[in-house]
Amino acid sequence: MFSLKNNNTFALNAFSKKILFFYSVKQMYNYWKIEKSKNQPILFLGDGSNVLFLKNYYGTILVNRIYGYKVFEKKYLWKIYVRSGEIWKNLVRKCIDQNIPGLENLALIPGRVGGAPIQNIGAYGVEFKDFCEYVDVFNLKKERVERIYRENCKFEYRSSIFSNFFSEYVVIAVGLIIKKKWNPRINHKSILYLKNQNITPKKIYKEICKIRKKKFPNINIFGNAGSFFKNPIVSFEKSKNIIQKYPDIPYKFSFYKKKYKFFAGWMIEKCGLKGYKYLGAKIWDKQALILLNTGKATGRSILKLSRIVQKKVKNKFGVFLLPEVHLISKFGRIKWN
Repeated sequence: MFSLKNNNTFALNAFSKKILFFYSVKQMYNYWKIEKSKNQPILFLGDGSNVLFLKNYYGTILVNRIYGYKVFEKKYLWKIYVRSGEIWKNLVRKCIDQNIPGLENLALIPGRVGGAPIQNIGAYGVEFKDFCEYVDVFNLKKERVERIYRENCKFEYRSSIFSNFFSEYVVIAVGLIIKKKWNPRINHKSILYLKNQNITPKKIYKEICKIRKKKFPNINIFGNAGSFFKNPIVSFEKSKNIIQKYPDIPYKFSFYKKKYKFFAGWMIEKCGLKGYKYLGAKIWDKQALILLNTGKATGRSILKLSRIVQKKVKNKFGVFLLPEVHLISKFGRIKWN
C-alpha cells in the first residue's frame, strides 16, 4: 500500500494499492486501460484539495500532471489554453505578471487547473465560469477526447456537469477568454474598501493574497480543504423567516432566481463552534468554514465534526449545509447522506 499523505490537502495518512502519475493524455489513457482491465477501482486526482479519505483506497489513484500553457492575443481579448495539471494559483500569478488582468480575485485558490471547472471555483465575487470558453475532457465511457463549451458545462454555484458526472469525465485542459477592457470586481464585502483607491489588477491581487493568507491556515501546518461547506441558497419564503428571526444575518439576494444566499461561516460562528475540536479535527478560529486536521485527525473524525456542524446549523437556522468536499471510501467516491 502507498501513503496518500502528500496527495490530499487534509494530509490524512490514508493508503492506496497503487499511485501512478501521468504527464500526457496518452499516458493517462494507457494507465487507465491497464488498471481497468484488472478490474481495479480508479480515482483521478490533482492535488487532492477537495477530497476527504474516510478509509484506505482499495484501487489505483491516477495523479494528473499534464502541463502546458499558451496565450493567444487578439484585438480585444486574450485566449488562454491551459493544461489541467497546472497549479491554479501559479496560473493567476502568471497572468498578472504578464499584464493579463481578470483572474486576480481568484488568487491563491488551492488545487490544479483541472479542479477549477469541476467545482466552478470562485472567490470575492468572481467564478471560473466567468472566463471559461470550453473544457477539454477525456470521456471515459466513449474513450475519446471531447470539447465541451461553456453553455453545456451546466455551471452553477460550486458545481458543474463534471462534478455531477464525476466518474465519467477527466478534465485535460481548459480554454479561457479574458477581455482586454478590464473592469475591477470589488463589490465583495471583503474588498469594498478598495473602491475609493487608485486600484490596479496587481493591487487587487496583492490585497486578496494578503486577505487569504490571514484568513486561511497554512496548509503545510494544518491540513485542510479550504471552505468545507457551500454557502446555502435558500428559498424566498424560508429566507424571510430567517431574516426576521436574525436581522443582522448577512446575505445576498438574487433577483433572477428569487433566492437568498447566506454565509455559512457566519452561521457556524453564531452556533458557537469556532475553535470546536473533535478527535484531532478542529474548526478554524479565524474562519468557521474551514475544518482542520490538527495532526491526529482521521477522515472519519473530520466527517463527524462536519456532521456536528450540520446538525447545529440545522437546529438553529433550519438550513442544511451542503459540503464542497467529496467523500472517498474504499472503492471510490460516495454520496453524502
